[in-house]
Amino acid sequence: MNGFGTLGTSIGDGQNVSNQYNVTFNSVYNFNPSTIFSFNYGFARTTGVRYPFSEGIDMAALGFPAYYNNLVNIQNREFPNISFGGNTNLSNLGQATFTTLLNRPMSHILRGDVTKVLAKHTLKFGGQWRKNFLNFTQLGQPAGQYSFAANYTQRVVGASAVVTEGNGLATALLGIPGGGSISHSFDAATASADTGFYFQDDWKVTRK
Repeated sequence: MNGFGTLGTSIGDGQNVSNQYNVTFNSVYNFNPSTIFSFNYGFARTTGVRYPFSEGIDMAALGFPAYYNNLVNIQNREFPNISFGGNTNLSNLGQATFTTLLNRPMSHILRGDVTKVLAKHTLKFGGQWRKNFLNFTQLGQPAGQYSFAANYTQRVVGASAVVTEGNGLATALLGIPGGGSISHSFDAATASADTGFYFQDDWKVTRK
């Protein structure tokens, strides 16, 4: 939900899109009446994507210089997070940090089983191999996070903060930020594999 109904909203995470993809294949082969082989392959992939409402915004339209727009383009253009100090009761502007999310795990699974029926024994054995992939991206402050304090607009500039004096929004109108930062997050991409085997013997002591 877009709380403000604008690109500068600080309420709501943006649209979440999730998809799941699955492929399976199974084949059974009878070597003879007492021996059966089964082969299985499976593939699974999940995608979870979330972008802010201000996705793709032109930073120059917000008054930032062209070089800053190029810097933000390295990862994602979105409305920067801006907070105002002092006795303003104003909500922040821009998306909360870590809004942009791309989660794309997937896995391949191979499994083989053999069943052998003997007089009093039914033998089952096989194995499984699984390959897991993790691809994860969550951007912290790709367009920056800035704060405007009240100490520049209170009665005595630079003095200790006074609850009843100064206004962060007024400081913003003067163009004097109290602090700010911009960060570029790494994409996480890992892969792992695991293998397992089993053996089972069903033994009928009597025909009953």
